[in-house]
Amino acid sequence: MVLEDVERIEVIRGPGGTIWGPNAVNGVINIITRHTKDTHGELVSVGGGSVDQGIFNARYGAGNSKNFDYRVYAMGFDRGPEYHPDGQNFDRWRAIQGGFRADWAKSTRDNFTLQGDIYDEGAGESVVATSYTAPYSQVLESTARLSGGNILGRWQKTLGEGTDFQVQVDYDRTNRREPNFIDLRDTFDVDFLDRFRLPARQQISWGLGARLSRGDNPQVVSGLVFLPTKRTDELYTGFFQDEIGLIKDHLTLSAGTKLLRTNFTGIQLEPSARLLWTPADKQTMWAAFTHAVRTPSDGERNFFLSGYIGMSGGLPYFARFNANPNFRSEQLNGYEAGYRRLLGRQLYFDVTAFYNHHSDLESEDITGPAYVETTPPPTHLLLPAEFGNGLLGTTKGIEIAPEWKPRSFWRLHASYSFLQMDLK
Repeated sequence: MVLEDVERIEVIRGPGGTIWGPNAVNGVINIITRHTKDTHGELVSVGGGSVDQGIFNARYGAGNSKNFDYRVYAMGFDRGPEYHPDGQNFDRWRAIQGGFRADWAKSTRDNFTLQGDIYDEGAGESVVATSYTAPYSQVLESTARLSGGNILGRWQKTLGEGTDFQVQVDYDRTNRREPNFIDLRDTFDVDFLDRFRLPARQQISWGLGARLSRGDNPQVVSGLVFLPTKRTDELYTGFFQDEIGLIKDHLTLSAGTKLLRTNFTGIQLEPSARLLWTPADKQTMWAAFTHAVRTPSDGERNFFLSGYIGMSGGLPYFARFNANPNFRSEQLNGYEAGYRRLLGRQLYFDVTAFYNHHSDLESEDITGPAYVETTPPPTHLLLPAEFGNGLLGTTKGIEIAPEWKPRSFWRLHASYSFLQMDLK
């Protein structure tokens, strides 16, 4: 992104599955960009150095001074290789990207957004390629060709204070061609969100979503294979949350759940409950419970990954992670509590404690003794393994984060984090 187009970056600590859906288990980073009305004019930024040998950003924004605003941008970089004593400077990285965003306010109630990006990259890398024919394992140094584009449309309609809805549709194309792996993917996504108020200080939010991702992974080397090579991943979600003002301006309860279903799972729930108490305007205390899941992916259900061990008894000897059709969602039950206080106009601090219970975590399991395998040829020894759900445990800790603004243009932020992880 053009950094100057970023309005703010939200870092949401802890599980957020109820709002953000599957895989928002440990936290969420949400990047919010500026409205096009705030980026009028020209911007050019160039730079360079010993590693980032060339950086270029250009953006132009304008509008009709009424209800239509837009911006277009182009950017690129040339990043040199890291230091390699053998002089094999394989990891050079070059990229170019461009895009646009347009916002149209049809009225004070209806707003439309259309935006898109397109990119092309060459990323040097060194990968291990395993095959069942000699030389069995080799290091490939080459350039990964990465390209793609996306387009997104959004309609927001405001019906009144605290009452609005939003519909968003987007399409993404990804082309990833690496020395040992290819992924060609088309992803379609639609989201609907509705908010309205009820008596007794209640704010209702609910929504629906669907995502279809069609992937094609043609085989490059026999030791890294997705079967079937062409697949469509599916994600369907529903969401409901009620925010209740139990005591006006002092005590709020938020409760809700996300319902989801994928092509690998049945219906799963991600509920949460959060209590927020503000005894005074300069301090807040809160407590929360959240259940979050990390859903199965092609990496566990359709993926075969082999590694060459060596020669044994005159036969090449391999270990292989086989696809596990029974891999389940990883589960988390999270408990959090926190306190935030403003000390004067320039200083505040917050402290958060958490306890998480994890189950069905991904494990790497040997599933049997080595045996002679004839397919794929030639004949070889194989140690079978798979990704299972064999780990469980707890994580607990505390985070402290004070912030001081000695001047309007100067902010000092500190943090301390303690984490204890016990897995078995």
